[in-house]
Amino acid sequence: SSPDEGRVLYVVRMDTGEKVAEFSNSRGNIRALDGGAFKLEYPITGSPAAYPSMPGAVTSRVFVGDAGGRMWRIDVSSPNPDTWTMNLFHDPYGPSSPVPAPKPDDRQPVMGAPKLALDGPYGHVAVVYGTGSMDYLSTTKTSRSLVASASEKTALNGSVTMDVNWVKYFETNEKLTGEPEVFARGAYFTTYVENDTDACNASYGRLYGVHYVESDPDGEPSDRTVAALDGDGDPVTLDKVKFISTGETIPYGVQVIERPTCMPGGAGVGSGVRGQSQLVVNVAKGATTGDKTVPKGVDPAKVGTQSITHPVNEGAATMEAAGWGYVLY
Repeated sequence: SSPDEGRVLYVVRMDTGEKVAEFSNSRGNIRALDGGAFKLEYPITGSPAAYPSMPGAVTSRVFVGDAGGRMWRIDVSSPNPDTWTMNLFHDPYGPSSPVPAPKPDDRQPVMGAPKLALDGPYGHVAVVYGTGSMDYLSTTKTSRSLVASASEKTALNGSVTMDVNWVKYFETNEKLTGEPEVFARGAYFTTYVENDTDACNASYGRLYGVHYVESDPDGEPSDRTVAALDGDGDPVTLDKVKFISTGETIPYGVQVIERPTCMPGGAGVGSGVRGQSQLVVNVAKGATTGDKTVPKGVDPAKVGTQSITHPVNEGAATMEAAGWGYVLY
């Protein structure tokens, strides 16, 4: 096979399939973040995430990961696709990282799309992503899965640099099982911890919740995350933890949903009353059920897919229009 097989990214028109741009070693448009020449050493395995992605907005950059755990930033801000470049944004397994990977087998691939969120008021984007394949939950002796948060910084002259917010490296017996989710300043993700030393002691899952950009300067280099998960789900108590156990189950990723709310007195949608935000984790392999995995009043035997829910007590702010103005000309 070709040494560049899989090491290419295409941009095509959705309506015609016409190729708009190609990023590959042969095209010479692969760069380091400072603009220097670089090469794609690993195939692209992740899914791209564009920013901004709102309807009507013009995308200016795209992020995508590869099989070596690297995150790439594609600059599509120019109206001329021939000038677009694909720049290495972050390498969590690089020589200067807390857990360097000198051999390709020591790396884990980026699977899925990164999550993008604004970092501060200046339009800088924070990129939260993970490495590790859900298809290979059994452990390896050298490679370590991780979740990373890195933010871009744009200077007045348009040059882009990158700041690593934090990287959470898992031990070799703990694997990421789904894409991270970012909501209300929290980064949420799930893992599966395999007991590779005691076959009689069951393995178990974890649901993590950490701040999406803040880091603990006094923490270990391999984990400087800041706890953001409400440990007991009670908004009255301040008991932030980094993770909770999902029991003897394999958790497959996390989603954020907002439950319907009762509005006393027939209040309408404009009342500003919001439902509770919850983390929902689908789980498998577990034989046990409980209050969190089976809805109230439902026969556990009739539940096809078990899920665990956990409240998010730091919800997004609700904005309402207080008045309207007109401009006549």
